[in-house]
Amino acid sequence: MIKIMRCRCPDVLSDSPSDGDKYRCEEVVQNLWEMQRRKCCYCEQLIPSEGHSKAVEHFKPKNIFKYLKNDWKNLLLACPQCNGKKSDKFPVELTEEPGKTKMIYLKTLSNAEPLIIDPSNPEIDPEDYIDFNVNIKHIEVCGIIKAKNNSPLGRETINVIGLDRAYYTRLRMERFFQLMGMFNNLARAVIQRDDCWIQHYKNEFEMMMSATSEFAALARAFAKYYRMDNHPFDLKILVGTETR
Repeated sequence: MIKIMRCRCPDVLSDSPSDGDKYRCEEVVQNLWEMQRRKCCYCEQLIPSEGHSKAVEHFKPKNIFKYLKNDWKNLLLACPQCNGKKSDKFPVELTEEPGKTKMIYLKTLSNAEPLIIDPSNPEIDPEDYIDFNVNIKHIEVCGIIKAKNNSPLGRETINVIGLDRAYYTRLRMERFFQLMGMFNNLARAVIQRDDCWIQHYKNEFEMMMSATSEFAALARAFAKYYRMDNHPFDLKILVGTETR
């Protein structure tokens, strides 16, 4: 999951946020799809332009927060898997007292702070709360998603949306080994002082970290862990909504 910069509200949603099902309009769906770089807001899988894979996601569930049904700031686009898994679950933090277990309610109305990440929230960067196992010494878990520093926000986001499901784990592990192969090729090019191939592999890495790429957060975590922004690689690690 990476940060999403929310674009201008479509005209069709400019008034009467609780009237009808305007969130289903083609204009709304298309704007969300383009705003999210054609990816699911949660798992970062690419969503095809055709078919029935574009599920409008209500961050605050519409059957609980009925008045936000057509509120632009409450709408995202998710793949059917993430949309179905999250459903109307909405965990919230009920206490901030030190030393006490964080309590959450699911499927309840509350004004408390949500315990899942809204990637379009300008005050939150999902990559501050969600991380990945990328240490090749523990190859059996490479690519697996985890809460960064065991943060409650990251942990509940992963649990509620099901970002640790076997299907996504397999895809991310495949991407991890692709990244590792590219890393080894880049290191070899550096040793051989082959400027042409060095630039080629650096470009490939930047493409993987681009907001337009699937699993960009994993690629960024990989680059940070192996300190690829330092000498001899001097790679620019993309952040937020940056693209290559």
